[in-house]
Amino acid sequence: MVFFLAWRNLVRSRTRTLLLWVGISVSGALLYDMVMLSGGLEASFGTMLKQMNLDIRLTPRGALPFTADAEIRQGTPLVEEIRRDPRVAKAQGYYGTTLYWRVKPGDVPRPAFVIGVDGPAPEMFRLSSGSARTPTSPPSIWLNRHLAAESGARVGDTLEITGPPSDAVMRGETRVRLPVGAIGEFRFDSATQNSFLAPLEVARRLRGSGDQDPLSLIALRLVRPSESPSVAADLRRRFPQCEVYETRDLLARVRGQLTYFTQFSAILGSMSFIVAWLLISTLLVLSLNDRVGEFAVLRAIGIRPGRLVQVMLVESLVFVLVSVPSGLLLGLVTAGRLDALLLRGPGLPADLHFFVATGAATLRTVALLFLAGALGALYPMIRVARLPISSTLHEAVT
Repeated sequence: MVFFLAWRNLVRSRTRTLLLWVGISVSGALLYDMVMLSGGLEASFGTMLKQMNLDIRLTPRGALPFTADAEIRQGTPLVEEIRRDPRVAKAQGYYGTTLYWRVKPGDVPRPAFVIGVDGPAPEMFRLSSGSARTPTSPPSIWLNRHLAAESGARVGDTLEITGPPSDAVMRGETRVRLPVGAIGEFRFDSATQNSFLAPLEVARRLRGSGDQDPLSLIALRLVRPSESPSVAADLRRRFPQCEVYETRDLLARVRGQLTYFTQFSAILGSMSFIVAWLLISTLLVLSLNDRVGEFAVLRAIGIRPGRLVQVMLVESLVFVLVSVPSGLLLGLVTAGRLDALLLRGPGLPADLHFFVATGAATLRTVALLFLAGALGALYPMIRVARLPISSTLHEAVT
């Protein structure tokens, strides 16, 4: 009987049901977007880190990878020492700096971010075309797609690479022409960033820093990833000149820098939850006012108050149940548009996303909407439970 009465009211008051469906869908979409935003950047960044399959990273003291001009001096001996550790399956050093490129002499040199590498291509580079296995044998450069499009270069073409113009004045211009060995993408590149891989010694020589043996990052893969905490603690003790990050340490650093987005999403998410709650409560109260005589008659013929209370609760939850699919779908569409707008900001990696539809975010949104439905039905349920039979019937008749 409870479900029959609830369903009959939904069908009978179609306009009210339609308005409630639209309202819950819109507020649910906003709530879903805010839940996705609150953990989206962290989830997206975590996915990018896990795809690289690295366990520990060493950077210059006080700096995240490639975020400053700080360097690890005499980095090659440090990498060799780490490689001798039996717990380490792979250790590779990278040197990040800015160099200049041009297609032919006489062209204006243009800047690009370069990562110097000695050995196989790093996990941060995704190969799209080209058959070379490393940028060092034979020496070549690997371009990201944006640089390849801007230069018009294809695999097998050559580009002239030079150091900064200021260095050319002081040391005399140093240049080298290298073939394009591959084209792909760096995981942390922005959509408009020019980047390329180059042999480590070439990058150092063109930058004039070869005698300092600098590195910007040392990345490690362990034989047993579960040993990451103990290995990281040991590396911090052995190399105090470096910052040592496990994947969870990087996520913690990023989480600390995302406080603004967390607070922003919490405020708007709370407002959308309150809107859904008030909307459900208001329309249920209006529905109850139209049906108060009906409920009084049902009480008079022996229907217990608890059964009528259940009717109001079921109606509210059915409202939410009907609105959840449309709310989630609308939230996904809106999140996609908002994500595209936010990613137009300068310096943001193209693979990063502000809104990530994880299973936890979806379940949390659905749970909050059903909670709003239950709270919205609270006042109408109290009114139904305390409904005076005789006076209500008298008012309904007169």
